[in-house]
Amino acid sequence: MLKSKKMKIVIFLALTMVFAFWVKKQFFSKEVVSFSHGPFEIKMERSTNRQLNWNNGGFYDQVLIEYSVLYKGKVVAFPSSLQSNTGFSHLWKAYILKDAPAPTIVAGSQSVFMVIAKGDTYEVRPLDIQSSDFIKFQWLDEENGQPGPAFELFMGGEKTSMKHPDTLQGGNYLMISEKHVLYVPTMEHFSFNIDNSIQPDNYDKSGDAIAFSPDKSIIVFPGNFQTWNSQEKPKYHNALMSYDFKNNSVKAFPYSKTDTRLYRNEDLTLSWFNTYFSWDTSGTKTILTYNKPEKLQPWQGYFNQNSFYLYPTDTIMFDVFKKFIIDHMKWTPQAELKEEYHEYTGKVLQLGIEKSILNLIGKESEVQLSPELYEEEKDSTFVLIKEIGLAFNKLLKTGKYQEYFTSIPEFEEY
Repeated sequence: MLKSKKMKIVIFLALTMVFAFWVKKQFFSKEVVSFSHGPFEIKMERSTNRQLNWNNGGFYDQVLIEYSVLYKGKVVAFPSSLQSNTGFSHLWKAYILKDAPAPTIVAGSQSVFMVIAKGDTYEVRPLDIQSSDFIKFQWLDEENGQPGPAFELFMGGEKTSMKHPDTLQGGNYLMISEKHVLYVPTMEHFSFNIDNSIQPDNYDKSGDAIAFSPDKSIIVFPGNFQTWNSQEKPKYHNALMSYDFKNNSVKAFPYSKTDTRLYRNEDLTLSWFNTYFSWDTSGTKTILTYNKPEKLQPWQGYFNQNSFYLYPTDTIMFDVFKKFIIDHMKWTPQAELKEEYHEYTGKVLQLGIEKSILNLIGKESEVQLSPELYEEEKDSTFVLIKEIGLAFNKLLKTGKYQEYFTSIPEFEEY
């Protein structure tokens, strides 16, 4: 009897071990890969933990990637300032810095450092030490000598590739967190307005860099007036901020949103910049200048997602645009199906025939042409909205209907 009990215990323990192994295989996994760069090695450890989703009863994978940098087989130690309040101890990301004069790894979490090969040893050099935001990179000369898109340093996760190391490449001037510039060919490091104490006339930058001067010394950012710490209300809320990062100097260039036809912040592009601003290189210093237009550009409508917008307009524009649509589509008056008024959206006119049903919406200072709200989204509807919008813009370019536009508020009233 005793022997039988012992056998049952052994069988139970064996089954428990098999079950535990199965559970571990099904719910936990780890993948480790390494990549070499000069004397350095970037090691990535991907841990997958399958978790139960209590909302739907299914499972999902929680993925965590831990990075480490090794020099000749030994782990590189980073200062305690790597991160101070994240609850993690590992590196979030490690990049190969392409085109550096010596093998270099850029690695970080809350703060970011360079690990640079130096003869028979290496140097850990800070790029940005901070504890309250994500590190942001932006190449200032990536797109034909002008800024490329900015991107942030996030912890590696499910979408991170394990097939190749991350690489920083795209230009010579790498901006870090809008406070530092690294000139990669020589590894020269410039810092500017680190504590954000320089705010000329109480203007400060408010977005990613949009332009870079021809002599590679001045970065241009969108900016605005800092209303939170001032009772003053200047003429213009918007400004371009010109940062001479080599001499740590800042200038503000306030401008009119109406005169520059700045409908939305998304329109602060290099094309918009080149239309209204230019670089004066005739003297010893490069200077940003505003090109005040002798004649204002005609107002235009713009597309956003699947809708077409006219802004800023007076109330008559609703009827003007409605008539244009009906004439353009060769619809009869019966195409005006239903008109309602909603507190938040304003006047809504259901317009169209059969399967081509659109909403013409009239809000304060704005007219919008959109798909029917509760209708299934169809490509044909979006094609139709685009056709109408482009046709109306073609007329606007000739100067027609300009009298029904007003002006963009220079300050938003809340």
